[in-house]
Amino acid sequence: TYRFDWPGIYQVSLKVTDKDNYSSEDHLELNIKSRPLISITEPQNGGKYQKEVRFSAYVEDIDGKISRYEWDFDGDGTTDWASMDSPVAIHTYSSPGTYTATLTVIDDDGLKGQSSVSFDVVFYSPEHVTASADRTKGYSPLVVNFDGVAVDPDGEIVKFQWDFDGDGDYDWGIVRGGEVVEFSSQYNDTTWAAKNLIDGIIATKESGGWKSVYRPTYPQYLIFKLGGDKEWKVDKILIDPETTEYSTRWAKNFRLYASPDGKNFTEIADGREFTLTNSAGFQEFTFTPTDARYVKLEILSNYGDGNYVELGEVEIYSGIYNLVTNISPKQKYTYTQKGTFTATLLAEDDDGYTSTGSIEVDVLDSAFTGVQTYVSALSGYAPITVTFSGYAFKDRKLLDNFETDSIDSNWSLIGGNWRIAKGSLYQQSNSGSDSGSDKYGVYAIWDASTYTDLFLSVDMKSSDDDTMGVIFRYTDDSSYYLFEWNRENREGVKHRRLLKRVSNGLVELASDDVPYESYKWYNIKIGVQGSYITVWIDGKAIFSVEDSSYQSGKVGLWCNYNYTYFDNIYVSDTPLSTYTWNISDGTQKSGISFSHTFSDPGTYTVTFNASDDNLEDSVTYFLHFEPAGAGRSKVWVVKRYNDKVALLKADDLSKIKEVVGFNDPYNIDVSGDGSVIWVSDYYGNKVYKILGDVPDGYDVSQKDSKDTEYGIE
Repeated sequence: TYRFDWPGIYQVSLKVTDKDNYSSEDHLELNIKSRPLISITEPQNGGKYQKEVRFSAYVEDIDGKISRYEWDFDGDGTTDWASMDSPVAIHTYSSPGTYTATLTVIDDDGLKGQSSVSFDVVFYSPEHVTASADRTKGYSPLVVNFDGVAVDPDGEIVKFQWDFDGDGDYDWGIVRGGEVVEFSSQYNDTTWAAKNLIDGIIATKESGGWKSVYRPTYPQYLIFKLGGDKEWKVDKILIDPETTEYSTRWAKNFRLYASPDGKNFTEIADGREFTLTNSAGFQEFTFTPTDARYVKLEILSNYGDGNYVELGEVEIYSGIYNLVTNISPKQKYTYTQKGTFTATLLAEDDDGYTSTGSIEVDVLDSAFTGVQTYVSALSGYAPITVTFSGYAFKDRKLLDNFETDSIDSNWSLIGGNWRIAKGSLYQQSNSGSDSGSDKYGVYAIWDASTYTDLFLSVDMKSSDDDTMGVIFRYTDDSSYYLFEWNRENREGVKHRRLLKRVSNGLVELASDDVPYESYKWYNIKIGVQGSYITVWIDGKAIFSVEDSSYQSGKVGLWCNYNYTYFDNIYVSDTPLSTYTWNISDGTQKSGISFSHTFSDPGTYTVTFNASDDNLEDSVTYFLHFEPAGAGRSKVWVVKRYNDKVALLKADDLSKIKEVVGFNDPYNIDVSGDGSVIWVSDYYGNKVYKILGDVPDGYDVSQKDSKDTEYGIE
């Protein structure tokens, strides 16, 4: 026996010699072939992998070439994949487990090589499931807009569910996969496309909804494929007819049909004709649960316009599940009872694995405001003087939440065009002082009551960019206080202002340059007690002033050249009797507002307590002050809404220089020696690196993509 270690052609000789020393020889030629050599490089033996696994190997045939590669991915002896070119393959496993995969390689001599590898396939549940809310504390009825995020590392999220009240039962859900698969017509494929009906966006310039072609014939139709890749029992449809155009174009009468395949449709609700009212907001229509994978919406008429028919948004439900809207955990919920509730968001991935995230919502008794405070500084450099203000009111009353079809007669409407829309009061005229030159803006005054001390809460949003606001202590058209807020006026100015209306104009009491976001609801609170006035937006105090010009008056809603919605107007006019302040340096104060000087650096606690009979509430702040001159004498700040960053003096915040030309600068960071500044630009999708000695007025938008002199990158 002889071992040939290398392939090749070998000559083998056999010589035989007998006892007489006679010999004879014979010769044989051997052609030694080599099997393919295999080393599997991916996956690693004993490794853990997600469901999509990449396979590769190093393969060599030293006496020829490879003619075929074959992978058996699951060890069942069957070839699952083959190639004549490469051993690289990708396979997706349908279930987790331990697998043995075998690679078989065949060369041009028909010889086979084989190698195997064992590994684990692991399916991952959704990660980083985070529940969020626009407010987590307030008074019943408390409207909360929930949102959340979830990441599936080995697939995609296909379902969200919310349990809003913590009772263990999910109250709302949404599934992935809904789409508009067919339609009779659409005006264009962008701003007026059929797909906009399920984008979850209500009537904006960028997504106006769906609009037919010019002078459509009826019926117009749209076919929706339901999400979840299964048949559902549909039992409800919600339609918001509102678009950004004339309400006479909004759809009126419609029918519904169900189908298992998108081709053969049967009538829903026995062919009943449904009617939309000519008003904004979702309208709900229920019917007997009907099996469907597809739903056809057949529009029969509109409200009189002969040119187009339009719709804003459509939601189709099976039980709690929204089956068509683009998947998102965004949902609104109203809490009507006081208490602390744990709202839980459940995310489910395409493998059926779930994870949850939670957030607590504290719903207060609707009659008590709780303590509301203002602190002018939580940190800084000692010595420093800080102003504190605090309020707490009881007997909170709902003035109006606009749930009726007509405007309450207690509202005096001064100018403008007001109507009920989406359960809110809507001012829909883009006009200013159209009721006389002595008026400033257009407004609605609540005539039923006059208030001295009050705590006012108003929800408001704008679909425009001009000014909206709240009036209080109103006695006539030239005597009242006004909080006004715009996104950008005709001169390009962005501001929030607390104003005093006087006979010859307006007096500014406080202001800043922060604009609002269009189509976003904000909660505005105004605390007025004696001569002290404080303004909060979404729970954050922004202004606190003292002014004694007007001692009492009515409350109202205000806007100027702006489409504005108002809702949930609450007023409390009975302050609690006792306000006390305690500072950890031994200082005690009583009353609404005071200023205190912290002479020494350190950390302080300040507690505000309000009490009256059986009501009591308190809040504690932690303040920290550094020694004078500590840290840097200069500070870089982002002026986000002015698209610039600035270097300020730390002691008085006066400007040293500005860098301009950003597109919503969002965050800023500075190197330890201050020589390099990094700025993240939100809408520009960039991070700028700027040298610290950049000159005042430097415009990053006017420079090349890289400016080595000042470090722009």
